[in-house]
Amino acid sequence: MNFLSNARRPDHGADDQQPLEAVIRPVTEADLADIERLDRAVFGSACYPAFVVRQLFDVHGHHMLALDTPTGLRGYVLLATARGWDTGWILSLGVEEPWRQKGYGRRLLSQCLRDLADRDLREIRLSVEEGNDAAVQLYRSLGFVPIGTRADYLGPGEDRLIMALPVAGAAGAAGR
Repeated sequence: MNFLSNARRPDHGADDQQPLEAVIRPVTEADLADIERLDRAVFGSACYPAFVVRQLFDVHGHHMLALDTPTGLRGYVLLATARGWDTGWILSLGVEEPWRQKGYGRRLLSQCLRDLADRDLREIRLSVEEGNDAAVQLYRSLGFVPIGTRADYLGPGEDRLIMALPVAGAAGAAGR
């Protein structure tokens, strides 16, 4: 059973149509400079240093997807597993302006979650700035629910809302 089965589907009108040229694909080593540029553009001073992007790719690149357009990479998502491999964490989801608010973040995250459907995961978690209403709304629309706020999660004054998406069919595995 796909764990996205109970997530709400967006109602796209004609204005929300996306160009067919934009594709979601796995990140390759050749993309790392673009991922670093994109991360800086999206997250500014909170971006990953270049060496961290490299190491994240080396360790978790099999769960790293890019939004590839005719003008270059414009978004990416990165997931890692933790806690005995039964919990996934969305470490980063970023879409560059002016590509935001057009459904590309949803496409990236949805594809990442579909790719994980055959994994034996209990839940997928992420952290988000509480004031990032667009991101919180996106995550809620895909079935993520708030499970708490962590003070100083990313350092002093960097509180984060933790959200989780329970994986369908994982209830029987909860006793492990």
